[in-house]
Amino acid sequence: MGKKEIIANKLCSHIQKTYLLFFLYFLLFSLLFYNFFVYYANSEVRPIPGPRLMLNEIDLSGNNLSNEGLACIAAKIPFITTAKLSRIDSNDKTGHLTDSCGPMLVRAWPHLQDVDFSGCTFIGDSTVKDIVSLGGKYDCSLKKIMLGGCNVSEIGTAAIASRCDSLIELDLTGCKLKESDLNKLLKDNSNLKI
Repeated sequence: MGKKEIIANKLCSHIQKTYLLFFLYFLLFSLLFYNFFVYYANSEVRPIPGPRLMLNEIDLSGNNLSNEGLACIAAKIPFITTAKLSRIDSNDKTGHLTDSCGPMLVRAWPHLQDVDFSGCTFIGDSTVKDIVSLGGKYDCSLKKIMLGGCNVSEIGTAAIASRCDSLIELDLTGCKLKESDLNKLLKDNSNLKI
């Protein structure tokens, strides 16, 4: 082999390595772009980094939990259908749920069917209106709502009466309601057990 042939072979080898490297970079870029498009640009809810738990039911009753704490938990457990959030209430400002947790619950747990806010005195009509809007323009899929001891009035019960056709059980113990509000609930929801 002459000097020219050796140089030609090295040049061909170098060109082949360059093309291979270019192809690998192109493949890597294509995969990254595809993942970006599928997971970020083409979805309404962006995924939260970290592992997801496949739980369907959660019981946080009796804890000192704020709206922000519940939001962190809800982001990691998106498939909840039953949420027991009773007695999450304390005298300090950081240990209880308030009405502003409603929109977060609707976004985080779209498949929610049973919710228990019993004893949460800071939960009121606003949260009730938010959670019964789970189905969007369709009727909500809630089957059980426990609101005993909450700050629910005729506004909350009107929202329940107008949206919750599939509701089977409702607890309004200790809520300040009129008999006419309860009669409207029973009239609009024939399957309801109060």
